[in-house]
Amino acid sequence: MTWLYTTTGTCAGALVLTISRGVSVQTTVASSTVIMPCTTVQISYPYQWHFNNVIQLLVPGATYAGVSQIPTDATAINMD
Repeated sequence: MTWLYTTTGTCAGALVLTISRGVSVQTTVASSTVIMPCTTVQISYPYQWHFNNVIQLLVPGATYAGVSQIPTDATAINMD
């Protein structure tokens, strides 16, 4: 119940999308503990930092060509 999608299309690195439909989340409803079936969507996308010009002003001759992955996720209750 998990799907994984990866692409390197026009991004600076690999974009990764993961969808998990079988996530169990424990919560309290009216003082009772229940397990709720949920879906979690996670995305990790590359970001090309643009510090090179600033670094060269501070330290002439230095370079920085960093690519970082920026992750985020969301979880929602399955309604079906």
